[in-house]
Amino acid sequence: MSRVGIYGGTFDPIHNGHLHVISQLIEKKIIDRLILVPAGQPLLRGNAPIASGANRRTMCQLAISTLPREISSHVEINPIEILREGPSYAIDTVEAVRSSYPDDEIFLIMGADAYSKID
Repeated sequence: MSRVGIYGGTFDPIHNGHLHVISQLIEKKIIDRLILVPAGQPLLRGNAPIASGANRRTMCQLAISTLPREISSHVEINPIEILREGPSYAIDTVEAVRSSYPDDEIFLIMGADAYSKID
């Protein structure tokens, strides 16, 4: 059984703090695989992202490509929320990932800003 982390965020833009989290999760073997999910229509933000979903996805791809291969090879960028019409809820994304990885342990990874807004 592998440990799969779902790291969702607006990533507008993705920055060194995000890359540090990703690197630490993989280097310390907290997770085996990380699925990076740029948000489509983020519900927890008061304002819309500046960059389009497609541009944020591209920024994520470029940023991940700067990481060492032993880290980047464990990262998948999944546009599921960008491609989903309407608001996107984390539970929908978790369920979609769980159906793709039915035998694995799923972890939801988020920044403190998003965590503080959970009811």
